Amino acid sequence: MKKEFFVCELSAEKSGESLVELKVAVVGKWSGHYNGCFEITEKSLQEIKANFDNRLNDCVIDYEHNSLNSTENPAAGWIKSLEIRENALFANVAWNKKAKEFIKNGEYKYLSPAFQMHYKDPRSGVDCGVFLHSVALTNTPFLDSLGEVRANLNPFKKGETMDKEKLEALEAENKALKEQLKVAQES
Repeated sequence: MKKEFFVCELSAEKSGESLVELKVAVVGKWSGHYNGCFEITEKSLQEIKANFDNRLNDCVIDYEHNSLNSTENPAAGWIKSLEIRENALFANVAWNKKAKEFIKNGEYKYLSPAFQMHYKDPRSGVDCGVFLHSVALTNTPFLDSLGEVRANLNPFKKGETMDKEKLEALEAENKALKEQLKVAQES
């Protein structure tokens, strides 16, 4: 079975945080959840993003959905922004040090989002559609199509490096593509 990984390093914010991009939702319908059937559509993704963009606070990534329970709830990380593409929702995440260690050590492997399907705006009381309440770092996700979480952003194994020839070939290909784009834009 092919495994997917959705991780890339993004430029650091002014605070110096290193952000990682992770898939946190996908379009689909699920009938086996203990709270009942639910569906995430393209419209749902747009509602989630709009509700996130209207918040003043970052969205928490907790451990094992503890923000939904009355238990201790330290943050594993924070979602800083969301982007929709490829029928999925991607989050730019700043991990806390402890969570990075858990992930690097293989102690946590997956994410599990918690949605509120008919979110009421706290100021107006208006139903704003689907809301991303939180995301959990877990080993037992309900959604199994989000891929594995990685803390190490290096795609190579420890000690492995890219050879000089391959690096030069990729740089040349990148330069050629930039030139093609420039020509196309000038046309």
